[in-house]
Amino acid sequence: MKLRFAFAALVILTSSISSFAGPKGEVFVPFTGSPKQIDGDFSDWPLANYTTIAQQPEFPEGQGVGEPTDAKGDHIVFDIDRIGPFNGTDPIAYEPEGPSDYGSAVYFAYDQNFLYVLGVFIDDEAFGFRGPDGLSNFLNDGFEIFIDANNDTDDLIAEIAFPAIDEEEPNLDDFQFTMGLNNEFPAPNPGPNDIGVEVHMERAGDFEVIKEGYLEIRDSTDFSAVGGRDVAARTYDDLRAAGATNPEIVANPGATYEGYAVEVAIPFGIVDGFEPTHSMGFDLFWRDVDIPEDFDEFDPQGDAKPGFGGSGILWADWNHAETVSGADEDGNLFHGGNWGSLVFGSQLAGDLNSDGAVDVADIDLQATWLVGGAPDVAAADLNGDGAFDVGDRVYLVETILNTFLGDANLDGEFNSSDFVAVFSAAEYEDAFESNSTWAEGDW
Repeated sequence: MKLRFAFAALVILTSSISSFAGPKGEVFVPFTGSPKQIDGDFSDWPLANYTTIAQQPEFPEGQGVGEPTDAKGDHIVFDIDRIGPFNGTDPIAYEPEGPSDYGSAVYFAYDQNFLYVLGVFIDDEAFGFRGPDGLSNFLNDGFEIFIDANNDTDDLIAEIAFPAIDEEEPNLDDFQFTMGLNNEFPAPNPGPNDIGVEVHMERAGDFEVIKEGYLEIRDSTDFSAVGGRDVAARTYDDLRAAGATNPEIVANPGATYEGYAVEVAIPFGIVDGFEPTHSMGFDLFWRDVDIPEDFDEFDPQGDAKPGFGGSGILWADWNHAETVSGADEDGNLFHGGNWGSLVFGSQLAGDLNSDGAVDVADIDLQATWLVGGAPDVAAADLNGDGAFDVGDRVYLVETILNTFLGDANLDGEFNSSDFVAVFSAAEYEDAFESNSTWAEGDW
């Protein structure tokens, strides 16, 4: 038996509670053992561990309501050839005028209390001048997220009173969050690069959720159920130096990219079913605003760059949406059959196969990943050091299982009974690579 260790990764998939699942791809959400600091500084996000883009096919091949795409990964990125332009946006307007014109990568994580979202934006114009009361936050730079909490939405969610989400099944658990830069919502005690940002629930099938928290939700210090800020944004003169791994930055090592980052924490439980115990329907779209300084913020027909859509905004959807209303189903932003899924990793530390227990099967699975590799380092990094290696094997055995390397029968002791099991298997240090399990001496 020979074992060679290599960097690898893990994907843990939780089961869905519904037969319908957002068919337009899956985005894996790793569990984080410690809460994220919501401050716009993404140095506490192990971005190097997010290795696989959930990449849609080239537009418009991903359209077709209910027709699945093979997008699967641990983060999403803005790709001009793979987004759906809507609200009158002409993709030609996204053609870059310089290296920092526009780009975005969006990452997810979660703990027992929150879904965390990080957007890292390449953008030389961080625009947050409109919507001073927060009611029109969608007029500024940012992004928006649709959630189908119980993953059961397979219809148009706004058939009754568009754009309000229908207050009936299966849409009562559907909701939409808007994150946007907003100069009127500065950070408490802002630093030199902190910029104003605001988050609110734009619409929901359960209207009581909006009625009860509509104004409070706009207060960046009150939204969190357990204290702390719910949203923060910060500008960066050099995203690469800050640790950003957007594809454009990686592909062009000699270029300097400026931009901003938005962090948000969305509390679980705000809608029935919004818990990380199952996959959820999901979609995300971006907003980019590049408007001259003399643009009248109250004039939606102001002088915008050619090709911009409604209100002088570039609108782009991850799942190829190009319409928002009407009876059309294919490519409709408001149809659950055009959404993807968020898939949550196991909360039980060391439960690598997500069977609800930490045992010898997880040790053996970990050994397979250490040798052969898998797509997500973040979930396999049990000791939180930013890498997946033999240190995670030691952490699984000694810290999580609270036993010893060599405890073949996992009885909490390393003694002669373990040698009996290993020698009976007769595979210890034989001539064959990776043919043994933990119980057979693969420690």
